[in-house]
Amino acid sequence: MVFCYLATDASSFVSTKGLIIAVTCFVGLLGAVGLHQLTGILKELCSNLKTIAGGDVRRPADDKGSADDIKDLATSINQVSHRLRESADELEKRTILIQRFNREFKRTNEMQSAYFSTIVHERRAPLINIEKIRRS
Repeated sequence: MVFCYLATDASSFVSTKGLIIAVTCFVGLLGAVGLHQLTGILKELCSNLKTIAGGDVRRPADDKGSADDIKDLATSINQVSHRLRESADELEKRTILIQRFNREFKRTNEMQSAYFSTIVHERRAPLINIEKIRRS
């Protein structure tokens, strides 16, 4: 902006409107070029993410013409996918252990109930007989 102001004061043949239009066009052109590059990077990122989402998590992103950021992102996604796979495997192992523990707990609880039922029955039987004898 300072450049625009100085340029308008220094040269009488350039109008303020013309200078503003020229600067606006230049900024617009830079924005369009930047947007085009960003769109290409985003398309490549989308393609790589589709490949990874399709289950090809072990293969890194293609190196042809891709930006370092995309390679880093693909590597990070691959690492996260690997860690998630490891966590899922560990969770499955723990789930199996918990299911085994629950089965053993139920079996032990049933055995304990049966044991105490037997003890209570064995202790009551003589008392019932003694009670019958006393009443007669």
